[in-house]
Amino acid sequence: MKMRKCILFFGVMISIGFCASAQINIHYNDIEINAATSSSKYVIKDGINISNEEVNKIKENEWLALHSNPISLKKTAQSIFLAIPLHKINKEAQWLVIKDPHINVLQVWIRKKNEIIKTFGKTGDHFPFKSRSILANEFVFPVSTAFYDSCELIIAADKRHTKKILPVFFYSDEQYIRHAQESSLLHGVLIGLSLILLIYNSYLYFMLRQRVFQWYSIYLLLILLYFLSDMGYLFEYLYPNFPEINDVLRMGIIAGSLIPFLLFINEMLELKKQQPLFYAVNKIMLLIFSLIFILGIISAALSGFELQQFWLNVYHILSPLIILIVTIESFVCMIRKVPFSIYTTLSLLSLILMSVIYLCYEKNWLPDNILTMNSIYAGVSAEIFIMTMAIAARFNSFKKSSETLQNEKNKQQEEIINTISEFKEKEMQRLSNLLHDSVGARLSAIRLQLDTLVSKNNSDADNMQIDFVAKDISALADEVRTFSHEISPLLLQKNGLIITIQQLIQSINKTGKLNIQFENIGSVNQVSFSTEIMLYNILHELIQNIIKHAEADFCIIQLMIEKEIISIFIEDNGKGFDPKKTNDGLGFSQIKKLIAFVDGSFSLDTSPNKGCKISIEFKNIDNE
Repeated sequence: MKMRKCILFFGVMISIGFCASAQINIHYNDIEINAATSSSKYVIKDGINISNEEVNKIKENEWLALHSNPISLKKTAQSIFLAIPLHKINKEAQWLVIKDPHINVLQVWIRKKNEIIKTFGKTGDHFPFKSRSILANEFVFPVSTAFYDSCELIIAADKRHTKKILPVFFYSDEQYIRHAQESSLLHGVLIGLSLILLIYNSYLYFMLRQRVFQWYSIYLLLILLYFLSDMGYLFEYLYPNFPEINDVLRMGIIAGSLIPFLLFINEMLELKKQQPLFYAVNKIMLLIFSLIFILGIISAALSGFELQQFWLNVYHILSPLIILIVTIESFVCMIRKVPFSIYTTLSLLSLILMSVIYLCYEKNWLPDNILTMNSIYAGVSAEIFIMTMAIAARFNSFKKSSETLQNEKNKQQEEIINTISEFKEKEMQRLSNLLHDSVGARLSAIRLQLDTLVSKNNSDADNMQIDFVAKDISALADEVRTFSHEISPLLLQKNGLIITIQQLIQSINKTGKLNIQFENIGSVNQVSFSTEIMLYNILHELIQNIIKHAEADFCIIQLMIEKEIISIFIEDNGKGFDPKKTNDGLGFSQIKKLIAFVDGSFSLDTSPNKGCKISIEFKNIDNE
């Protein structure tokens, strides 16, 4: 039973494009006037011959009462003539509005006792925009029912191959202004919403470069163009003198939007991975529809209305069918708990629901109101809004996944750095022990042996030479001892960072070559051991650069350690350099990479003969 209902529902949807009968609705100030009350009558003529002569040819007995004779249009070239006695319309009516911007040929007359007393120029979607009586996207005619009280209004419209409604509205001055404002507001909201969503999705695409955002941005662009085209704004502002573009453009935009929509669904639901069968079905539909679309656009652009109407009917069958298949796929994906499928299902169902409402409105089963008349716009707007919510959810999911991957990457980098640091510490300890225990001890032993060689039997010259060599060896032993202490992390563990730095600076100041002034201006004196090693290595490397390259005799170092931030400032009076012409050394590059890794900042201010200033700042991380 459920399957039969589904098949019936799908059949109704597929027939939307070509089974709706034409309806003529007459209103005053948006309130429908009963057909019997209005005493309106109509005639259907074969062929498209809308002219004064054709109106005069219609005999009185050819007119059919609108309220008692159902309208039936064949799928051939036909015109419909509608006669409305103006004394049946409120005398305050000043404007006639035909709320269909896509009538091919339209003309209006005012007739009194079978004599035409006023003829409005022939206009329609097949004429330049300036042919309209009032330059608006709807067809508007100034008609004063009080002035033409004893006359009848005749409207002729080209209903070639179509079964669309003919919405006739009379307005007073005040109500017409309100209607124009409400229409502009509604159109502005729809266009503005589409534009905002287009900008948002385009931004996501340019930020992330993912195809799901690319295809949906293209789809939104086509929907925006469809709104502008269907509302008549493209004709009014873009090509007012080329009405022949209208038929092909509107059909091409709405039909072509299915191509990026299908590609978007494939990417959004990740059908290639989640549901390979649906992905294969969509690829086949996409290929077939794309070929038909290209063939249809080319042939419709080069041929007449008959072929255009053929392709329009083809799209009226294919488009609902494809949407229904995609809806079924999305519903199955939702049952199988495919991510984001609930969004696509709700979106497509809202579009289908609004299409059914519009079908019922065309069949005259539902009254005229802002929802029924704009149900297609409402359905498309709901669809793109829900899909954009899905896009936002997809973006948040991607963001969380990216953050998780970045955290994992950071942990891996930390592990690598910790491993390298541990290895470096062990190597430095081994080298320190080697220098102190082996090389230093052997140098001391050699010094003692030389001391024993000094005797009274040696000449003064020999004793002086031996003493000179002994002093050199003693000085070398002191340097080896100092160097072994500098590279040993044991000093940091034993004395802490500040004392170790002070001892390093004192040993450099004793040489007399460079005077370093050290200032510890922070409120925190202890940080994690890994941070101490990093700070010590940075300061040691920067001091060595000053000694080797700067040719400075004075340097100031400021170290500030706070609970949340660590800052290093070094300034020397050396020869400076041009950063643009000087490549970083190995030590300098390592410092910059290290600062970048901890998400810090490195600032260099130097120029030839003006010394050098270096400022380093990064967050104080308590954990190792």
